[in-house]
Amino acid sequence: MRLSALHIFGPDMGTGSAMPIGTPAEPTESFGKVLSEALNKVDKLQQDASLSAAQMVMGSDNYLHNVVLAYEKADLAFQLTVEVRNKLIEAYQEVMRIQM
Repeated sequence: MRLSALHIFGPDMGTGSAMPIGTPAEPTESFGKVLSEALNKVDKLQQDASLSAAQMVMGSDNYLHNVVLAYEKADLAFQLTVEVRNKLIEAYQEVMRIQM
């Protein structure tokens, strides 16, 4: 699973070119769109895992280890989603505690 939407160090990491300090980066996508796409990918992984299990039960050439791998991918993606949600909630609560 590749998390291309999460560029922690920026898209030019390791190329030797650095962004000048104090210059905001140009947003390429909205946060809502990136979040929606990530949730759709997690949902797709869960659906693929369920389909893989159903195919194995029906007797296709799908082996047990492929089913287990599909479920583990879906589980890890879901756990990451929950942790990101938790961090977002913590950040929101921290902002709400700031006194003006």
